[in-house]
Amino acid sequence: MTLEQLRASLRRYTRERLSTTKISGQFPTAEISVEKLSPPADDLLLINQRLKVGVPDEDRAALGQEVARLAARHGDDPLALLAAGHAGMHFGDKPAGERALQRLLEIDPDHVEALQYLAQERLRQAREADDDDQAQALRVQARGFLARAYAAGQNDYRTLMLLSQMRQSQPGYPNENDLLTLGLALDRAPQLAATRFPYANALVQTGAKEEAIAILKPLANNPHGGSASTYASRLIAAIEAGQDLPEITEDADAPQISEPEPETPPGAEPESAPEPASE
Repeated sequence: MTLEQLRASLRRYTRERLSTTKISGQFPTAEISVEKLSPPADDLLLINQRLKVGVPDEDRAALGQEVARLAARHGDDPLALLAAGHAGMHFGDKPAGERALQRLLEIDPDHVEALQYLAQERLRQAREADDDDQAQALRVQARGFLARAYAAGQNDYRTLMLLSQMRQSQPGYPNENDLLTLGLALDRAPQLAATRFPYANALVQTGAKEEAIAILKPLANNPHGGSASTYASRLIAAIEAGQDLPEITEDADAPQISEPEPETPPGAEPESAPEPASE
């Protein structure tokens, strides 16, 4: 859009979509703090976020190389190591990415994102393993990383989603513990399509179709939901018609999870978190 087209579009949107509501009452004053970021943030803060939001195939190699170049300037800075690890694992040199993440864990053993990326890589390796014993050993490693990630940051929905993803290939999925894991992920990130689709799918598999529809309706009715809203509407129609669910794809805002991969949160209280899984 040109600037004039953008102005016209915003005016039209305001006239058609926005309404005002007067709210009375006293609200507490928010506490605001300002923190100076480390020098590597100038190089890496935004590009590290770009790694998380989806990169076209044709740009992935170049982006991985650029992140590696920028991260190399900053040695053992945690942000630099995290960016180098993420880019290496997903966009370029996997061994270099592994080294960066392992170094980050030497500095900060409870770094949740580093643990998630390493778990995700072990699960990828397990899917491509030549035999069941090798795959099982890799899943055990992944579970160890995820146990540490869960202990360090129980409110991180990505750890829960990875735990659930690991369970999807195991016998007995979905069980009560799996549903609890998915429900906790949704509770912690209800705004994300990625937490709704697998939960709804698991509910359908257990016969809880009305609950699945209730999970999907906010997304299906989101006027700004894009392809995820369209997909949610298709799922609801299929559930109501008693049909097989459409295959979950990697399209746009559909149920894609670009960060980690899992099983069940270890060592949790049963009333607030899922129980450990066993194989």
